[in-house]
Amino acid sequence: MTPNREYPTDVPATARSATAWVPFIVAGVAALLVLGLLTSIMLTPAAGTRNSSLPAAPGAAAAAAAAIPTAPAFGSIKIGAPAPDFTLTRPDGGSVTLSSYRGQKYVWLNFWTTWCPHCKVEMPQMQELYTQYRDQGLEIIGVDDAESLGPVQNFISKGGYSWPMAMDLNSAVSHQYRIAGLPTHLFVGRDGIIKYIVIGGIERPQMEQAVKALLAQ
Repeated sequence: MTPNREYPTDVPATARSATAWVPFIVAGVAALLVLGLLTSIMLTPAAGTRNSSLPAAPGAAAAAAAAIPTAPAFGSIKIGAPAPDFTLTRPDGGSVTLSSYRGQKYVWLNFWTTWCPHCKVEMPQMQELYTQYRDQGLEIIGVDDAESLGPVQNFISKGGYSWPMAMDLNSAVSHQYRIAGLPTHLFVGRDGIIKYIVIGGIERPQMEQAVKALLAQ
């Protein structure tokens, strides 16, 4: 009678022992691969979405707002924190002091330059919204970052921009606000608290969305 064996009789015992572990090793490797795939899926953001600090909006407006490059904080500059005060010279003479608007105006603080492509696209739309909402308490303060007076004056005059501009000649205020890219938009309530922060270009629908939410507070 032939003995009942799991392996051929000519396979050494040590080989049979090693072979017995193969199914367990294969199962372990497969489990690790599945775990890695699930982790990658959970940690990867959905295509076309980014972190947005703008208020939630229904339908298409919400989808558009989610695509805006935003940041909720720059070091100590964050949503819910007081906007640091500053006083800067205006290109047309005089000065601008942020705290002078506290308790009186909602402030859309815009850091920009004349060479910034997004700024050139945005600012005509900002002028339209400024004209529409300034009687409801909206003020825009444009902070030019480290440019000379002549080009800034020419840019403002050519564009017909009527909100207060300020010259941050040595980038002191930009550094104070931890500005990481241009343009950067901060929407500040009448209480002087930062409500929303947007880094980079922002389109007309999202501008108006942020302005309306700001004025409603």
